[in-house]
Amino acid sequence: MPVHNPSALIATFAPLPGGGATARSLFALARVLRRRMHIDLIAPRRRGQRYTESNGQGRVYRVPLGGIDLGPEAEGRFLRAVQRQVRAHAYDVAVVGDPLSALAVRHAGVTQLRIVYALRELRTFEVSDFGPRLEEALRSVDLIVVPSDETAEELGNSGIDRSRVEVMPPYLELRGLIAEEPPPRCDRIILLGFDRPSIRCAAAEALRRQIPEDQILVVPTDGGEERQTLERIEGRLEWPYAWPLRRLAGHLEKGGVAVTLGRSEASAALSLPGGDELLAAASGLPMVVFNADDPPAQLQKSLARIAAAPPPPAFIAGSKPRVADLLAQWLRIMRLDGVVAAELDTQEPTASDSQMQSGSATKTDWIETDQSRVEFTSSSHEPSAITGVVD
Repeated sequence: MPVHNPSALIATFAPLPGGGATARSLFALARVLRRRMHIDLIAPRRRGQRYTESNGQGRVYRVPLGGIDLGPEAEGRFLRAVQRQVRAHAYDVAVVGDPLSALAVRHAGVTQLRIVYALRELRTFEVSDFGPRLEEALRSVDLIVVPSDETAEELGNSGIDRSRVEVMPPYLELRGLIAEEPPPRCDRIILLGFDRPSIRCAAAEALRRQIPEDQILVVPTDGGEERQTLERIEGRLEWPYAWPLRRLAGHLEKGGVAVTLGRSEASAALSLPGGDELLAAASGLPMVVFNADDPPAQLQKSLARIAAAPPPPAFIAGSKPRVADLLAQWLRIMRLDGVVAAELDTQEPTASDSQMQSGSATKTDWIETDQSRVEFTSSSHEPSAITGVVD
């Protein structure tokens, strides 16, 4: 009798890898699963990213959206690509990170496919009719994974059956980003703001006006139209890609002050933890919440207070979760624990281990590309035969 090789699809309407909490969480999940089973990923493509890459036994498929990041046309391209991928491979489970991906999988016409919604953040501006789509998506999936008991309670209060909600602490999204040593104190300002991408560019422009001219403002970005807007802001401004994650980690390790923009109203309503706040805490950076409507003196007072304060405490002072334990929970969520659990390695690094030290590189490793390597590689611009979409 042939041995069943379990397989899963991870889909989200955001760049993978990327700086947002959902993107970082799903990216990390794909990395820890790829040595044990077939994992495919599908996500929008940004300039500088390859159309396809290897991910262990599986592949990463990136869908070009025709030069735009958002809107009905972009959503339609991505939805059709996801449905073609679901129909082309007999997956056991699909893990989705947003309402569009959840509904695309559910309405692909594939029966007996388990759908798990990793509800990590709510970026309401990215998908048309977000509220109705979110409500439909939450009621159509088999299980919802949330980062806190408070979020699970909020979903229960909204009418979601609590038995369909699983709590998974948000540690995987920080894998490779937890600082072992406090970063140096310096004058760099690092605008995170991944939780509020719709106002990041406006916040960057306002922040640039309020800080001293000789102070560097660093705005890690997923690329696309946001990067083009950042390029037009005058003053000392850097806009490095937030992927691969080792690049983001490198910028955080240089030190400075992390600036966040707070949580969106939708995320706060569901008690979803701020991804930017966790990222700042994990990297050991002192943090300021910036509101462009506040008087400039407010920001200067906050920065002066940070300069005089001791370094922030180490992140997760107690024992850190083991990747093996988090992986076991995910396999149970995906209902693959009886198939894959025997492959678990109890010596798997903890969630604090860096990606550069999490195992020897092999030819099956996810090729973490940057623009400088991709632009001159002709094969990197070949569209996927599955997604069938070209620029």
